[in-house]
Amino acid sequence: MTYLQKPPELSKSEVLDSVRVYYGLEGTLYTLPGYRDQNFLLESPEGEKHVVKVSSPDEADEILEFETKMITRLSKDTDGLIPSVIPSTSGNSLVTHQDHQGCHHRLRILEFLPGTLLAEINPRSNVLLTNLGERMAELGSVLGAYPDHPPPRIHFDWALGEAGNIMEQSLSVLDGPQRALIKITLRAFLENEREFLGLGSQIIHGDVNDHNVLVSLNSEGLNYISGIIDLGDAHSAPRVFDLAIAIAYGIFGTTDPLLAASEITRGYYTVQPLLDIEIDVLMTLVCARLGQIVCIASLQRNQGVSDPYRLISEIGAWEALSLLADIPQRLATGTLREACGLEACPRSAPLRKWFEGQRFEEVVSLPEDPKALGVLDLSVSSPNLTGRDSNNTANFTDRVFKRMRSDGLT
Repeated sequence: MTYLQKPPELSKSEVLDSVRVYYGLEGTLYTLPGYRDQNFLLESPEGEKHVVKVSSPDEADEILEFETKMITRLSKDTDGLIPSVIPSTSGNSLVTHQDHQGCHHRLRILEFLPGTLLAEINPRSNVLLTNLGERMAELGSVLGAYPDHPPPRIHFDWALGEAGNIMEQSLSVLDGPQRALIKITLRAFLENEREFLGLGSQIIHGDVNDHNVLVSLNSEGLNYISGIIDLGDAHSAPRVFDLAIAIAYGIFGTTDPLLAASEITRGYYTVQPLLDIEIDVLMTLVCARLGQIVCIASLQRNQGVSDPYRLISEIGAWEALSLLADIPQRLATGTLREACGLEACPRSAPLRKWFEGQRFEEVVSLPEDPKALGVLDLSVSSPNLTGRDSNNTANFTDRVFKRMRSDGLT
């Protein structure tokens, strides 16, 4: 069973009252989708836009404070890739709203970043996918410099490290080809778990899905990644987890998900080189995230959840996972390595070097006189294969040696 943390259900008038009191802002609120937060777009009479986020009472204050401080720092350190936090009139990044039932909700306002959701971009060009990888590497590099001690999370089903547990739970609600596909994905995850859990850790975004990535046009009219939003799932994990998550959502809707994954990986590697072991486990982690998406959706549907936003990635994840399941692991890893400018097989270069240091010898010494050579015709129409003794090993051997003796061959 998954932990369902529902967003608040405050009225727009309640939220707008707090926005006026704490921020001195006026405008119209428009509902935005949200998984755990209740989100609004605030548009002022002059057209200025902000994002208002109301957190669930179940969200721990220390997590919200950690997230808000990190957003503030990231906005500066990434040159605006992450939206900044708008302080209240008293200078606070977080304020407390009390609803009519006396429940306390933490409220904050973020800068509005223009752009189109990556989820709405179709097709996704190789240039855009490569840029997604570059942006992930830039974000990962900045996050890697932060102290790695975020507050602990409870019931955190979306942590990629929990993918194995989620997939195991879902087997009871899946059947047929889908259950078989998840069993294959789970087995690969468990076989590699020791490898990727030994890669160290840093703070990662944790949820770079295609609804948290913004795309804009540059001066040449080409799409590029202009923003990454929602740090609500930030936690401590190996850095390659973030790349795997971005790839899992980035390949949605592509006809060749491995090629799309290689473009994202190429972009990441040009900015932040990956270790061999990180590349080795990358596609296993990508498939694990896809499995996690579909399994959480299946478990929540089994619990009666019908909110479309909670199930929004399910179809794309099943499609991508089904396509990737037919690709051998070594081929997938080799493709990613080549995209990074590496040998598809790390043992190729040493093997070639060894071959270059060897010299060739004849396997059989041939006589100088061509007449001393005989040709035994074993083709379909060969006269040497007529007769039933061709189907008997002993008889066929006797026939061959008789022919050799008759030709004076040894």
